[in-house]
Amino acid sequence: MTGQSPEEFQSLPPPDPQAVEPGASYRGGGRQRLTFWTDLPPRVVSTVIKLFLLSVVVGWIISVLDLSIQGFFSHLARAFDTVYSWARWLVEWTLPYASVGAVVVVPLWLASVLIRLARRRGPGLDDGK
Repeated sequence: MTGQSPEEFQSLPPPDPQAVEPGASYRGGGRQRLTFWTDLPPRVVSTVIKLFLLSVVVGWIISVLDLSIQGFFSHLARAFDTVYSWARWLVEWTLPYASVGAVVVVPLWLASVLIRLARRRGPGLDDGK
């Protein structure tokens, strides 16, 4: 921050259009042309190139295997449908057994929790101490 007020900025003269070439960069004294690729960090450019090459290789493999995007998503939908069917069957099969078992297991668990709580408090609660 230079500490200048907005009024001071308005009083500055406009830039001279002859001083800078059209398309020249203000960085580097106006000697470097601005392009999309020169303004990007090298890591971004190399990543874009790698992704492009990988896409070409994967696209070629898919065409060699005679696969299509429509067939891929159709297969994916069938796979999700199969998983859903298995999960539904598993719930339908286990629910009756779980219900019958809960009639026995839950009361026994509750009794064991209550007995443990009673042992932690220990005797002497009613002796007036």
